[in-house]
Amino acid sequence: MAGVHREEVRRLARSAFVPAATGRPLLVVPRLLGCRALLLTDDGDEAENHLGALLDESHRERAAISVAHILTVRAELHIRHGRPDAAARDLAAAQAELPLDRLHPLFLPYWLALSMITDLQNGHTERARETAARPLPPLAHESATTAQLLFARGVLARTDDEPHQAREHFRACGRWLLRHGCANPAVQPWRSLAAEAAHTLGDTEEAARLVDEEVRLARRWGAAAPLGRAQLSLAVVTEENRVENLRAAVTTLSAASARTAYTRAVIELAAAEREENERRTAVALGPAATVLPPVAPPPGPHVPSAAARPPGPRPAVLTGRRTAKAPGHDAAVWHGLTTVERETAALAAQGLGNREIATELAVTTRAVELRLSGVYRKLRIRGREELRALVQEAEGS
Repeated sequence: MAGVHREEVRRLARSAFVPAATGRPLLVVPRLLGCRALLLTDDGDEAENHLGALLDESHRERAAISVAHILTVRAELHIRHGRPDAAARDLAAAQAELPLDRLHPLFLPYWLALSMITDLQNGHTERARETAARPLPPLAHESATTAQLLFARGVLARTDDEPHQAREHFRACGRWLLRHGCANPAVQPWRSLAAEAAHTLGDTEEAARLVDEEVRLARRWGAAAPLGRAQLSLAVVTEENRVENLRAAVTTLSAASARTAYTRAVIELAAAEREENERRTAVALGPAATVLPPVAPPPGPHVPSAAARPPGPRPAVLTGRRTAKAPGHDAAVWHGLTTVERETAALAAQGLGNREIATELAVTTRAVELRLSGVYRKLRIRGREELRALVQEAEGS
């Protein structure tokens, strides 16, 4: 929670799985907390293996409450790794084991928060709104996990394009976490998302302060996922060295399991590099350049929007491969895609086959085929070769 001594945290988390010298069985809760700690140290694969073993053990013992809690923590892992379909399945299975009306009030905010984020990532915005409006019992307001519910409400407000409300929810999340001694940005990246909301509202001073603090704390913690997310937000809220900051974010996140954040960084870098090339071409072509209206990249569920581009004409660009097309094709390359479509498209652009993408996203091959068909239709392209061309700048290939 303090965000220091990551190696010591990793050691303590792993100690929860060491058999006791007395031969007594290991308790579930310490191991579950060990798994959550390993999520924050970027040891997600290890945590997933432990969660699978815990789940098998609890199923054998028919411990419904333990099964529900384990499934819920595994749903958080899936969310962090960019697998919203798998998260939805685990949350549904958890609710089948332990219905909401039987959940302890102190645990309820955590479950509701995960449910909202999962629905947003899967495009079920209305269902997330219904969850956000659900009344909480009095004791739930005293839970440390209330911060996660506030964070999820901020993401929902961000999805609904309500930056004022989003910033307030992210600030409230931060106050709650700090009140409980939690400064670690790996727990929740509330500073960077509050910074992006502040940037949207024109409060550049607050945006810079929050994102600088997040970068500093993420470097101190040392895990790739929170640092890469912080670098990504830094690029969004500051125009200076934007391409360099995005390249740093892509490099950092390539070593992390946060695939949703990595995909977003790749997309943002492709757009930034294309924009930079267009400016250079405009200078080279002078007043004879053909102008196109500016197009801003779209927001998506749990994917904060890019910084607004400055107003003014946007010249066409001649690249080595082809000429950029009119808005609605190249310039607005990801416009209209859902979060899962963008993630699937990015993996396809990296050269993964349908079966590999299905394994990466924990979905069926048929689901991948349907998503890519929707991507090709919306982008008005014919296949992967054109898709790769849209993001090749960011991959350096």
